Amino acid sequence: MSHPFALSDLLELEPFRRCKPEVMCGQHLVHRPVRWVHTSELAEAAALLKGEELLLTSGLGLVGRGGPGLRAYVAALGERRASLGLELGWTFAAVPDEMLEAGREYDVPVIALHEIVPFVELAEAGQEAILTRRLATKPPVPNDQASVRARLLRELEDGQVGASSLYRRLTEVGISRRADSYHAIVIRGFRQGFGSALADALGSRPRSHDALTALVSSDVVALVPEEPSQGAGPSLLEYIDDFSRSRGEATTCRIAVSEPGPLMTAAAHLTHCRHALSLAVSLGIKDRILAAPLISARMVLNRLVADALASKLVGEELGALIEHDRRHDTRLVETLQTYLVNGSNIQGTAAALHCSRQSLYRRKETIVRLIGDFDVPERHANLVVALELHALQQRAAGLSR
Repeated sequence: MSHPFALSDLLELEPFRRCKPEVMCGQHLVHRPVRWVHTSELAEAAALLKGEELLLTSGLGLVGRGGPGLRAYVAALGERRASLGLELGWTFAAVPDEMLEAGREYDVPVIALHEIVPFVELAEAGQEAILTRRLATKPPVPNDQASVRARLLRELEDGQVGASSLYRRLTEVGISRRADSYHAIVIRGFRQGFGSALADALGSRPRSHDALTALVSSDVVALVPEEPSQGAGPSLLEYIDDFSRSRGEATTCRIAVSEPGPLMTAAAHLTHCRHALSLAVSLGIKDRILAAPLISARMVLNRLVADALASKLVGEELGALIEHDRRHDTRLVETLQTYLVNGSNIQGTAAALHCSRQSLYRRKETIVRLIGDFDVPERHANLVVALELHALQQRAAGLSR
């Protein structure tokens, strides 16, 4: 039986040999399977990947991102078990040290392409060779529950399961009844080899008889019934951390959670959750629980962050607060953001900021004096967008230093 197509096989193809490829780091990973060849100049290209691809780029989208930005770019590829082919000459004369350091840390093979061959030619040769090998390889028939669940989740995510066959397919994996509403969940950041145990644990936790969980492409993915009494994210992360500690594993997992909806709607949101995890790395967001719609919104704002209108909005809405914080070492911008995030609730905001209500009232008075009444409903949208843009501008400034 043929073996899966590996990175080493790809580099032996004639168009790739003409590139004079040099594996700069990750030589021990050249036998890793490659399921596709992708090209992109986006700094957030990892969000477009499903896993185990070779990404080809000239690095154009990485201009000005600085060392931390280059590390974040490679780290996001590591989460997708992807490899990187960097064409030298257009943007970089040599592979930046930061990319090589991140490649070693996150197990990303980084390949320098010393000669220019059109990416379309490389992609065509790669796709043809991968598909030829795939057709020659007879896939094993799933004969265990974990494989059947993984296949069902993949097909649900891709919209390949019809409503007429859904009940039968769920019954085949031991789910005899459906909940009214589900969250899509994707979990990433665990040690390789621990994913199967984690997926099994999530499927057997209390009140999880209606959940569908499996290890799919190095992520644990799940469709979890909505829990009205508490958010799915916090309760799930607490369970994951407890289970990890009981097995001597690090508590480093991150989870992305969709809005609740019917099972098939939630399944379609699994892709959004994958993107949220990859984008969070690219944007430097360190939260362990990610709301997929919010991350997507931040991605849109990130593309506008350098626009003159974005700077104008931030200046008009927050300029006085930013300047006051800079001059007096205060936290008024943080206070305003926390206040809005907590639904303008004084008690919740004070608890989040670890200050007394009296102190919070004094801060509010100062904010009103500097930028006017921010409790006016028509200002809410402007302030929320301005605060997100300001945070992204600060992050971009940190990446460029």
